[in-house]
Amino acid sequence: MAMDHVDISRRGFVGSIGLAMAAGAAVPGWAGAGMWTGDDHGEPPAEGGAAYFEWSEVRPGIWVAIGGGGNVLACAPEGGGRKRGLVVDTKNGGLGLILKNEAEARLGTDIWAAVNTHHHGDHVGGNSVFTPMRVFAHERAQARVRSMNRMLRDRVFGMTDAVMNDAAQSDAVKAWAREERKSMDRIDAEDFVPTHAMGKVGVVERLPIVPDLPVEVRHFGAGHTDTDVVLRFEDDNVLHVGDLVFNGLHPFVDPDGGATVRGWVKSLRECEKLCDAETVVVPGHGPVGDVEIVRGQIGYLESLIEAVRAEIDAGVPVEEAAEKSWAFMDGLGFERIRPRAIAGVYAELERESGD
Repeated sequence: MAMDHVDISRRGFVGSIGLAMAAGAAVPGWAGAGMWTGDDHGEPPAEGGAAYFEWSEVRPGIWVAIGGGGNVLACAPEGGGRKRGLVVDTKNGGLGLILKNEAEARLGTDIWAAVNTHHHGDHVGGNSVFTPMRVFAHERAQARVRSMNRMLRDRVFGMTDAVMNDAAQSDAVKAWAREERKSMDRIDAEDFVPTHAMGKVGVVERLPIVPDLPVEVRHFGAGHTDTDVVLRFEDDNVLHVGDLVFNGLHPFVDPDGGATVRGWVKSLRECEKLCDAETVVVPGHGPVGDVEIVRGQIGYLESLIEAVRAEIDAGVPVEEAAEKSWAFMDGLGFERIRPRAIAGVYAELERESGD
């Protein structure tokens, strides 16, 4: 496929995929119809209206929201008996309040806290809605998110405009977007920054805020970014791996965010060890799956390393290599970021060899 010039900066990537997913460009395999469930907690969208996100219940009391940014997991036990709900990731800016209200309606309980799987804007953009409670993230994510304040604020204005001007959205969804937009008048840079740090390499941590919800938090070192954390819901056999897995999509490689594809593969090997045949794996983007989507991402990255190494050995310049494609890349989404994945690996391998 011929490639036109694209913005492969983080800002360009997140802006394009966030809006595309919000518009329904993603085709998740586990996504539900997205219709209101009739729960009596929280305000529903307009009578009989569709929810903003595509929601599916992957285990009793554990929901996944697809669209509008990275995949979000919202959890409470079967029957909504937990008194404290949790969300993993907070979508793009401008969608945080919509996420909170739709999640609470499904869980039948208040959201008590959020966790960011890493610092990218499509996973932390809604943080300002949740920091009045608490937001957990890797310790490096605090400084990284703080430095992104201008971009995150801009995205709130852009996304809320898109929602409020979308005739397909319910009055309630538009009202939530309008309320989040108004909140920008009273928040500052710190309101996007995670409030609680975690993520020591080799240390299994547990979230202290929901005692009846056993959640392991692990950081395996730099991979997709240097702020990746993986959450394992022990009793439910569910693993949220964040952007360590792009299921059915080309992965975003972000050297400025601490990415290392070698480390990424190592992190995925550790994720694989946490899975059995019954584990539900929630990727950062793409359909929910099982351990095979972890193995698929390992295969893609290892194949990419091998292919790019051959290009370097043959003396092919990075600009030319980045326009290539190989069989393992066929049929994947996020085609426009394929060149960046190749270029990122090229730069990493050159650093390794001192070229």
